[in-house]
Order: sequence, then structure tokens, then C-alpha cells
Amino acid sequence: MRLIKVEDGLSEHDNFMLNSSIEDFLGNGEYTRTLNEFILKSGEIKRNFNFNDFVIEIKKDSVELSKEDEFLFFIETKRGQFGIKESQGEGLSKYWKLVLSDGFIQSYTSIDGLEWINIGGVPLENQYIKYQGFSQKGKNPLIIRDYKLYKSPYITINNFLPGTKVKLIAENNTLVKERIFDENMEAKIFLDYCFLGQFEFYDLEDNLILRSGPLNLKYGDRYLYTSHNLQLIHDGKVLFCETENLKTLQEILFLKNPSEDTYEHINLKVSHNTSDVIELSIDKQNYSDHLIIDTINPGEEIKIQLRILKDKQRIHFGVNDFSIDIF
Repeated sequence: MRLIKVEDGLSEHDNFMLNSSIEDFLGNGEYTRTLNEFILKSGEIKRNFNFNDFVIEIKKDSVELSKEDEFLFFIETKRGQFGIKESQGEGLSKYWKLVLSDGFIQSYTSIDGLEWINIGGVPLENQYIKYQGFSQKGKNPLIIRDYKLYKSPYITINNFLPGTKVKLIAENNTLVKERIFDENMEAKIFLDYCFLGQFEFYDLEDNLILRSGPLNLKYGDRYLYTSHNLQLIHDGKVLFCETENLKTLQEILFLKNPSEDTYEHINLKVSHNTSDVIELSIDKQNYSDHLIIDTINPGEEIKIQLRILKDKQRIHFGVNDFSIDIF
């Protein structure tokens, strides 16, 4: 029995404010960039933004704002802007967060990135988000240290029987939250912040089924419970619950059976949400996004070719995620 990570929560693996092309910014803002900070000196900047659910978490410098100063972190629809505004007497928060889920957007501020204050929310009522941006007025520049975009505020876990209970445990062995798996064999946990934690799973009689190891938990991560004891290996590393970055568009993977059991009719399926073509093969001739292994014996390793064909028409900042699901 294993818990495997099948989807990473990050929508963009790089800091957009520091790594995107200058042409990606709209508006009249005056700004500079270094290796570690984005400095908005005056005016407004924004980016095209077409995500339906997301978490944007910002780390910035905290400053004492005068009556001439104003910072704004916003999303924009055809009806106007919504977000976080800091003015005189404010500006001491080091973290901002905007969360959109189920058509409702909420804003948060924090001093330490752990305890968050919800400062309000509104329903978008099917409004299309066009832009995400920042504005600055006054003498103090807005200095952004980190910018992370995630897919959802929830961690999702699949494939436990309905009624199974999951407990989210913090590093200090403190219970953070617990949820029950629904009739779709799914449990969703709203994550307040990213941290190192673990899961415990209990059956209907409250017997412990499985305890995971420590995991770097992030907004939007998705995990899957599987009864197969199989390993997928890349570059000598067993892929488990962390993201693996590929260096080329053609890679070699190994499917290994470290157990004492023989498994038959094992399915490997590539799951992704891009227009790229991502395929698998065991003979380097026939490629597909769905591969079937008839039998894998104890201790056996099967070599698998991975091929990615990029969609040349798609231009988008960030790294495309995909998973290889085994079932």
C-alpha cells in the first residue's frame, strides 16, 4: 500500500515576477528587477491571467506607509479590480494571498506566512478574469521577493473507501485537520499554508490503515492511494511524492517491482492538461499515452521510453506538469 503524489500544486515553477519576459508586463509602471527582487517604483503593472481556480502567494518587504503611499495587489475583470490595498498605517504585512475557488475570491495578509488574516471576499459571479497586477503610489517602492501561483487551495486525496478518515498532522505531531472520504473516494483539505506534514488514514472502526512519511505539502497537490507496491525510477531516483524535473524531451524510466508479488495487467497512463504530446513506449517504436504491462514479476525492472513533443503554437510562462498514473 502506497500514497503517491500524482499532481504538483504549482502552476508555475518559477517566480513570474523575476523570470518572465519584459513583454509579459502590461501597464505604465516603472520597475526594475534583480536576481532576488522585483521593485515597482511607480504606476501599475499587470499580466494576462486566465486561471479559473488558484492561490497566489506573495512575499514582499514590509514598510511604514505615509499618507501619500498606497500599494495594491489585485485581479481585474471587466467590472473592475479586487484585491488587497495597503495605505497609511498599514503595509507591515510581509505576505499577501489571493484565493479563488468555486467562483469566490478571498484575500489574506500575514506577518509570518503561517497565521493569515482574511480581510474579505466577494463572489465573481461568472466574471472572466483578464489580468492580475500590482500598483504603487508615493515614495516607498513595492518590493516583491517571491511570487508563487498554485492550482487550488486544496490538497486532494483519492482512492480510499467512502467513510475513511484522513488526519493531517503537522511536524510537531499536532493535528491540523481531519476529513472523511466521500462517495467518490475523495477527500479535500483546505490548506492554510505550505508546510512539512504527514497524513494518517483510519478505517470505519478507527483502525490505522496507513501513515505517510513527512511530505512537503503545497496548495493544489493531489495524492493517490494504490495497493500496488511498484516503483517508477528516473535517473536512479525512485519517484515518490515529490516533483521530478526532466532535462530533455526524451527520457528513460524504469518500472520496478520490489515486492514478492507478481502483478498482471498493469496500466500506465500519462495525465496532463497541456497541448503537448507526452507518450510512453517499451519498444521505442509504438508510442501512446496509455501503456499496458501484461506481467511484472518480483524484482523485475521494465525499461520505458518517455517522449515529449512540444506544441510550437503554445507560448506560456512556466513549466508544464504531467503525471504517470499506475493502476
